[in-house]
Amino acid sequence: MPLPFQEYWDWITREYSLQQIPCRQILQVLPCTTARMNSLSIMRALLCAICCWQMRSTVLLLKHSLLFRRVTVDGVTRPLPTPFICIATQNPLGTTGTQALPSSQLDRFMVRLSIGYPSAEDQIKILKARRYSNPLEEIQVAAQAENILEIQNYLSALKISDDILYYLIRLCEATREHPLVELGISPRGVWALTKMAKAWAILKDRSYVIPEDVQEVFTDVCAHRLILKPQARLEGISEKEILQDILKETKPLKDPKRWNA
Repeated sequence: MPLPFQEYWDWITREYSLQQIPCRQILQVLPCTTARMNSLSIMRALLCAICCWQMRSTVLLLKHSLLFRRVTVDGVTRPLPTPFICIATQNPLGTTGTQALPSSQLDRFMVRLSIGYPSAEDQIKILKARRYSNPLEEIQVAAQAENILEIQNYLSALKISDDILYYLIRLCEATREHPLVELGISPRGVWALTKMAKAWAILKDRSYVIPEDVQEVFTDVCAHRLILKPQARLEGISEKEILQDILKETKPLKDPKRWNA
């Protein structure tokens, strides 16, 4: 693993709880540039926290940026800078008046994380940290665009054996055959699972992927991509429960020597 990234990551995880950093503060940690175009900010790390509340034309523009990595305004097409990240927030309540994204658009988001409520201990830390100032206003840039590109290039070169690829494909195929699933994981979802498994392996200081890497990210990568049948809703079965059952039933090959082949 490139040393600079490890230093940045250690600093972030040491100084800040990631559960306490909203999207706006992520932009402070990572480099971004902004260009004003018809009231829409195109950023190197593009924050669309309230995109579903915007006018339909704005939402379509954000969707276009996800698919083609470029935007067209007033007939002029502009490529988005690299690296490009789109971060969206979704509230579980108060969705009246919003425009729900179709499944084909949700599929373009690599991962969905549910933060939930902080523990009592974390809430105490938050209150104490805000006693005299707002620590979120003190966040500094932790990495440059060149460092992010370096990690992305390293990610592409990470080893992943055919056995691991076959394992994650079988996991995704199991979602398509599940009796309570109307729409399973698409090939785009398989690609996202592969990328996230590689990223998890990097964070664990490995140059190759093992089944545990796939298992760790499987639910977060795939839950928002599933469309369940009405029967599942009636029985109170969630996407995460179905994915956890698939993980239990689908076993990887038990030959560690082949994982680093």
